[in-house]
Amino acid sequence: MLADRASTLGAVFHEAEVRSISVAGDRPASLHCSDGHELQLDGTAVIIAAGAHSKGLAADVGCDVALDTERGYHVEIADPNITLNRPVLVSDGAFFASMMQGRLGLAGTVELAGLRRQPDWRLAARGIELWCSNLSTPTSSCGKRSISSYAIPCCPRCLAFRAQPARAGP
Repeated sequence: MLADRASTLGAVFHEAEVRSISVAGDRPASLHCSDGHELQLDGTAVIIAAGAHSKGLAADVGCDVALDTERGYHVEIADPNITLNRPVLVSDGAFFASMMQGRLGLAGTVELAGLRRQPDWRLAARGIELWCSNLSTPTSSCGKRSISSYAIPCCPRCLAFRAQPARAGP
């Protein structure tokens, strides 16, 4: 397993949300965690893989990455009065409809909204209005994910931190 191999190479695992990264001498020096711990780093690299929260952490180490949060809306309708045999693209509403364990799922509406803005449930309602006038009561959910314009490192300054992996210590 990857985690086992990393551990044998000296990686230390600490399960907590990283709130910020401190820099000293132009290098990542410590991680500030949601559980109050500050983990000191003894290497020169930090891999930031925090999804929608990566932009703020990258800014802590001086990288302004082209990253935003895409929020996707999903509506589920329990006990619909129809059954679909395959996913269907509803081009008028720009969303997909598919069956999910007996429920009708409507998805495909997204917005660039950042992490703090409240969901705009009117976007989810578009699909409901087009499909659901005579179906049972829907439930809605909203998820966040990061998006960037490229699937490669976004900041040349960040590439300088690749020299050797960082390890968190007590």
